Amino acid sequence: MLKMKHQMQQSNWQKFLVNFLNTFLSTKTNYKLAPCHQQYLADVVKKTKCPTSPDLVAHFLYDQHTPANTSRVDVDPSRYPRLMGKVYSYTFATAIFYASSDPSVTGGMCRQCIYTTPLWRNTGLEQYDCIFAEKNPTLPSFQGIFVAQVLHLFDFHFQNQLYPCALVHWFDTIGDKPCINIGMWMVQPEYDDQGASVLSVIHLDSIMWPAHLIGIYGANSIPRDLHFSDSLSAFSASYINKYLNYHAYKLAF
Repeated sequence: MLKMKHQMQQSNWQKFLVNFLNTFLSTKTNYKLAPCHQQYLADVVKKTKCPTSPDLVAHFLYDQHTPANTSRVDVDPSRYPRLMGKVYSYTFATAIFYASSDPSVTGGMCRQCIYTTPLWRNTGLEQYDCIFAEKNPTLPSFQGIFVAQVLHLFDFHFQNQLYPCALVHWFDTIGDKPCINIGMWMVQPEYDDQGASVLSVIHLDSIMWPAHLIGIYGANSIPRDLHFSDSLSAFSASYINKYLNYHAYKLAF
């Protein structure tokens, strides 16, 4: 009787686990935002030093409320919906996803954090992580994704709907194939004609996984006093580390 009860409990647990994993298999990466604080967009402008943040949010809202088959060419920015209320800012988001190839975690469930904090563990250093963002799911591997650095995480309500967002700085892909010597894709920060960073506000659902960039060192020696916190900004171009984990290799091979 006890053996039968144990088998029934095990069977019920297996069914629950299968159903749970199937739910994650049929969806994208899920994100859980950290504890937040409420502020206005003007405060976000001061924190991120991005005076165009309100315009970027307005452009994001226009894209969210405009059908995909609608032309977006030469649209008057005055037609963009404006956010008048407060936003909720976060210092990190936890990505929860299913990794069937990783046996070190229960049932293949994994989680990784994406940090956007000006004060990392009270060290006086800042940390703004990089991510893979969905570009075109019909294109193979790295051709179908963008790489960006997350500058701010926030969400807000607009017309009774919640929008979890990220303010990102885009990277441009160098060339149309990986480096022939290293075998990794190369990227560089994207700037406009005036030399300003190309920024966007994107939906959190478009973020796929965290990305790891390795600076392209070139022929010169690296200064001994180069701090690890400057490892991204000190180089004009970077490799996409496809050996970070299974997901990075699948995306950036």
